[in-house]
Parts: sequence; C-alpha cells; structure tokens
Amino acid sequence: MPTRTFRLQATNPETVAEYAALMERGVEFPALTVAKVGKAGTEVLVGGAHRLAAAVKAKIEELPVNVSSARPRSTPRCWRSPTT
Repeated sequence: MPTRTFRLQATNPETVAEYAALMERGVEFPALTVAKVGKAGTEVLVGGAHRLAAAVKAKIEELPVNVSSARPRSTPRCWRSPTT
C-alpha cells in the first residue's frame, strides 16, 4: 500500500476531537478522497481534511483512500503531497 504525505490545513478543533474519539472507539469513516493532478500526477487531498487530522490525533496509521484523476482547474488547492 503506498504511503502518502499531506500538509494539514486549518480544521475545526472540536470536529477533529470528536472524530478522533470515535476513531479510537473503532468507528469506521468514509475513505479520504485524493485527486491526481497534472502531468506529474501530484496528489491533492480534496475530501477528508477533518478525518485525516483526527486520524493523526488518534494515532491511526492507515486510512482508506479513493484516488481519481482531475484537471488542475477543477481541483481545489488544499493539501498537496510533497514533490519528490
């Protein structure tokens, strides 16, 4: 399974804490949504910022991710994986 790294953006701390507590109790959440953008296929998180921040807080190491292709104009500039 590939490893992805994203920069965390501003999230609502109360929502993150609530999700983290649920995750620690074993509640399953929907997969994060990642889009591959541009010729280099840069991965951008387009859905799941609060879920990702909550997983970090709860020390959860793996999350399901749905990956799709997107045109650069249609993808919000949220979180981008570091370029290598």
